[in-house]
Amino acid sequence: MNRYLIRLISILMFCATVGSYASILNIETCRFRGENGRIFLELYIELPRNAITFYQDSSGWLGSVSFTSHIIRGGDTIAVDTWKVDDFTDDPTQINERQNLIDSRIYNLNPGVYSFHVVAADSVSGNTWGKSENIELSGFDANKLEMSDIELATNLIPSGILPKFDRDGFGLVPGIKPILSSPNLFFLYYVEIYPPAGKEGICYMSRYVVMDQDTVLMLPSITQSAATLAYSSIDSVFVDSLTTGAYDFHIFVTDENGNTTSNSERFYVYRPDLQYPVTDIVYDSVSIETELQEIEFLLNRDQIIRTDNMTFSEKVNFLQAFWRMWDDDPSTAEVPMRDQFRSRVAEADGRFGNSRSPGHKTNRGRVFVLYGTPDLRETYPLEQHAKPYEIWTYDAIEGGVEFVFVDRSGLGEYSLIHSTKRGEVMNFDWYNMFVQKSSMDSGR
Repeated sequence: MNRYLIRLISILMFCATVGSYASILNIETCRFRGENGRIFLELYIELPRNAITFYQDSSGWLGSVSFTSHIIRGGDTIAVDTWKVDDFTDDPTQINERQNLIDSRIYNLNPGVYSFHVVAADSVSGNTWGKSENIELSGFDANKLEMSDIELATNLIPSGILPKFDRDGFGLVPGIKPILSSPNLFFLYYVEIYPPAGKEGICYMSRYVVMDQDTVLMLPSITQSAATLAYSSIDSVFVDSLTTGAYDFHIFVTDENGNTTSNSERFYVYRPDLQYPVTDIVYDSVSIETELQEIEFLLNRDQIIRTDNMTFSEKVNFLQAFWRMWDDDPSTAEVPMRDQFRSRVAEADGRFGNSRSPGHKTNRGRVFVLYGTPDLRETYPLEQHAKPYEIWTYDAIEGGVEFVFVDRSGLGEYSLIHSTKRGEVMNFDWYNMFVQKSSMDSGR
C-alpha cells in the first residue's frame, strides 16, 4: 500500500460516516484492561456547541443534550444507555464552531466485535444527530507485556472538576481526532502498561511521532520500574516544529526480558501561520464547484454549509488549505494526494455511474475512491432466488475487511449493506435480509 493510499484512508478515518455526509456528532473509543478477561471501553463523544439551542432563565443561558448509546453484538442489541448532559453559557453569541461539548461513558465488555450507535438529541429544538462505529475488542493476555489504547487530550483541567476525566491527579479532556493549530501546538496523552502476571522489573518506553513511516519527532525515553499489576504514563507532547499534515504518535515498550508491546494514535496539525508555496492548481468558476462536489462526502455538515456561502476566492482558499492537510511535503507546490483522489473520482465516474448519480457519488464509487481497487472482487449475478450482489475484499486494511453491495432494485444501483470495516454499516444477516428473495415479496 503506497503512502498516498495510506493518507487517503486517513481522510476516511477523520471524516468517516455511515451514509453520504458526515454527522456533526463524533465518537471515539479507548480500550483498557478490566478484570477476569473483560475490557473497560471508554466511549468519547463530541458535539459542536453551536448546534445546541440555549434558552435563558434567571441563572443564565442553558442548553441540554440527551444521548442514547446502543451497543450491538452479532446483530442483537445487548445494551441501551441513556443520559443527559447540560451546558451553560453567559453569552450564546460567543459560541463558535471550534467549541465542543465533550462527554464520556465507560462500558465493561467481553472481547468481541461490537457496533456502537450513538444518537444525540437537543432537548429544546428536538434536533437529532447520529453516529455509528464498528469496534473489534481484542482481549489482554495476562501472561504477556500488554498496553492499553492511547488516549489523546488537548485540554488540561484541575483534578476534581469533572471526575470522569481525571487521570493520575490531572483532568484530561479527550481530544477526538484532534486537530492541532496555532497557538495550541501540543497534546497530552495517557496510556496504561500491563506487565506479565507476577513479573516485576524494568520497562523502557520509547515515544516518537511518525509521518508516512518517517520519524519526524523523537521524545526522551522513559525508564519505569514495573509493578506486578500495571502502571500508567501521562505527559505532554509539543509539536510546534511540525507542518500541516496527518501524524501518528507511537509508544513502544520493552522490558528487561525482551518482551515488547506497542500502540499508536493519529492526530492532525494545521499550520495556517506557515507560508506554503503557491500550488499549480488553477480554478475557474466551474472547476471549483466540480471539485467541491467531489470532496463533499469527506466534509462535515458545517463545512458544507460554510462552503455554500463562500465567495469564489474563499472557496479557492478553502480547497488549497483542505488539500494541504493531507500533503506529504508542504514545502513543494505539488499535492499528490489531490491528484490521486481526482484520478479515482474520474475512474469511479466511468465505472459505477448510473442514471441517478455520477459514479463517485454511488456506494461502490465512494469505497473505490477511498480504498482503490479491491484485492478481490466477487460478483454474483441475478438468480431466481437471489438478487445481484458483490463482495469486495481489501487485505491490507485493518487486517482484512469486506464490503458487500446489493442491487436491491435490479436496476444496477448497488447499495452498501454490510462491511467489516470500522466506521461502516454492519449487518451480519445481510444475505437473508437483502439478497435472498422472499416468495411473498419479490421486491424486498
